[in-house]
Amino acid sequence: MIKGSKMFSPQREHYKKGLYLLYALMLSLLLMSCTSRRLAPHKPTSDLEIKTILLIPFKKITNVHNRFSQVRCPICGAVFNTGPILDGAETFLTNAMLAFLKANTSYKVISGDQGEGARSQLISKNAGISEQELIREIGRTLNADAVVNGYLYRFRERIGTAYSVERSASVAFDIHLIRIADDRLIWVGRFDETQRSLSEDLFRISLFFKRGIRWLSAYELAHHGMECALATFPKR
Repeated sequence: MIKGSKMFSPQREHYKKGLYLLYALMLSLLLMSCTSRRLAPHKPTSDLEIKTILLIPFKKITNVHNRFSQVRCPICGAVFNTGPILDGAETFLTNAMLAFLKANTSYKVISGDQGEGARSQLISKNAGISEQELIREIGRTLNADAVVNGYLYRFRERIGTAYSVERSASVAFDIHLIRIADDRLIWVGRFDETQRSLSEDLFRISLFFKRGIRWLSAYELAHHGMECALATFPKR
């Protein structure tokens, strides 16, 4: 054998290919662990012409539809299964959204309290106004460039502990960024998950390592969901 040359080893080549496949699988699983979708092609934030955002508090969709049914989001049309919602869950998500906007963007944020006041006035003047029209008019009334709003479909608490459950937590919501000038849906983020055991969902093994091998409370699951949904939110 010539000094410095390497002999071909089929076993070694199979081993290397196996490592590459394992790496690719783990990377794909990591990317699958969070699901959010942007409807419009990505553009620099300056092109969006958005400086001021009105945050409208999350709304329970079960206030309008049956508690256990399949409904479409009135803004983006995505389909969700509704379910029980803990008291205060919509406030929890609204506060999380507000904290994200303040900590991660430089938008001027108009509080949800002002938005709720404008909503009440608009509904009293036009009881038949659609949800899309209502959101647009609230934004215009408060001189916002865009509106962020969200709908809550499920927020079910687990029955059990972090290590043993009779029923797992289940959370579903979506969030929208709507530009007022042309009524354009700029971005949408969604989260819809009922936690399952590792044996039931082996394809999400990376997610179990990230969150810890335990059963999450509804609030912990929602916190993870907000991180996933907001991962692609346009920032400036």
